[in-house]
Amino acid sequence: MPAPISLDPTGSILAYWGSELRRLRMEAGLTQRELGERTCYSTSYVGHVETAKRHPSRDFAQKSDKVFNTDTLTRLWGLISKDAYPSWFRPYLEIEREARTIKNWEPVLVPGLLQIPDYARAVLRSTNPRWDAQRLEEAVERRITRQELLSRQDPPTLLAFIDEGVLYRPIGGRAVMRAQLTHLIESAEGRDRVSIQLVPIDIGAHAGLTGSIIVASFRGQPDVVYLESLWRGEVVTEADGVETLIGQMDAIRVLALSQAASLSMMRKALEQWT
Repeated sequence: MPAPISLDPTGSILAYWGSELRRLRMEAGLTQRELGERTCYSTSYVGHVETAKRHPSRDFAQKSDKVFNTDTLTRLWGLISKDAYPSWFRPYLEIEREARTIKNWEPVLVPGLLQIPDYARAVLRSTNPRWDAQRLEEAVERRITRQELLSRQDPPTLLAFIDEGVLYRPIGGRAVMRAQLTHLIESAEGRDRVSIQLVPIDIGAHAGLTGSIIVASFRGQPDVVYLESLWRGEVVTEADGVETLIGQMDAIRVLALSQAASLSMMRKALEQWT
């Protein structure tokens, strides 16, 4: 049997997590193959995680903790989850977690903070066709994990502005769209700090057609804007840029229906998928 690959646990948070996994596995007297069998993951996956070549999923962390009768790996997973995102997206993660109000305009898709797993999976699969099944599931898990900020004790206010056409774009098929629209309706009705307003498709040309915009507001700090393209995202903090983009967001907001009218429109759209 080849000697295990050495790993410096001080090299990164991911390396420390991998070294903890290896320590717990060896203390339990398990091989990588045996741990993989008990957690329903491949031997190569366990090896790659131990050597910091791959980010572990939360599911793997939880299943491993169950095997070892501990909560160490799940607790540490929160420290490394941010590192699993592309470098250009990480600054926005901090912004999202600290914001008191998030205004999100989406002309094409349901906002990420309101996507259900099957909808997110369909979107991520179509935009990343080279990903294998495991990498796809890890990305879905990260997206859904972000939504936990809406359930925390003091959540931010989410003001979602969505183009009506999003309700009729068949992402993932009829069953997925039915579940996604149901989730939107339940979120708008059941969460005090979540508002969903639709921009009718018959408005025609308007300021929001060029792409999504997220405006994050804070207590005692200037607003920050996040833009995302097909290639990467960008955090805008320059005063002139922020002012221009907030103006664009305001132009979109005045076109949006009230939440009551939007709920009525979502229920009507839901009938199409039922």
